[in-house]
Amino acid sequence: SEPVVLMFEPATTLNTGNARSDLTVSDLKRL
Repeated sequence: SEPVVLMFEPATTLNTGNARSDLTVSDLKRL
C-alpha cells in the first residue's frame, strides 16, 4: 500500500515568502 503523509505547520507560516499580492490570505481559517 502507498503511504499517506499529512503535514501541519503553524498558521503564521507564510507560503508565499515575503511577497504580498491580491492572492495573499491574512485571515486564515482553522481546520
